[in-house]
Amino acid sequence: MANHRNNKPRFEENYKKGKSSEEKYLPHLEDIFECKLNHDGNQFASFDFYNDDIMVELKDRDTSLSLTEKNGQEALEHINGRYYYTLWFDFPKMEYFLKHRKERKFYLVWRLKDDVYVVWRVNRHSVKNGIRQWYVESQYKDHGKGYDQNRDIVNVHIESCNNIYYMDPIEDYIKTSS
Repeated sequence: MANHRNNKPRFEENYKKGKSSEEKYLPHLEDIFECKLNHDGNQFASFDFYNDDIMVELKDRDTSLSLTEKNGQEALEHINGRYYYTLWFDFPKMEYFLKHRKERKFYLVWRLKDDVYVVWRVNRHSVKNGIRQWYVESQYKDHGKGYDQNRDIVNVHIESCNNIYYMDPIEDYIKTSS
């Protein structure tokens, strides 16, 4: 059944927020990766930032997700009170990585509440040392476009992420890399 909700204003708001976040938090990313990054202004770019060695996608979740601990392991607390143990992104980014993985290193970065950044170096091995690192699941819902649709989503287990950074608020931030 088709979803006829009009969420186009929400999509436009989320899109503008995402583009604004990309520009605003570039200094944090350059410090995390200890290099200069170029911002890809193309609306349909698979990754937001690049240089000769790396590509970086920023997913800003600062209004909805907090890093916390639950039952002795790192978890994400959503504003709805639910807890999650994975971070997620659209599968086409994984497809792009698989096609170009020999050219550069690829990273997904999730910015959470309180300027916490979770970094995952994208890899093609969903299982490493017998432990599931990530998996793909199909979801049928409104993914911010204003209508329900089926999309493949990559879920990355927090434990498989490479680093977590606790940054000063961008307004107080003094960049330390050159």
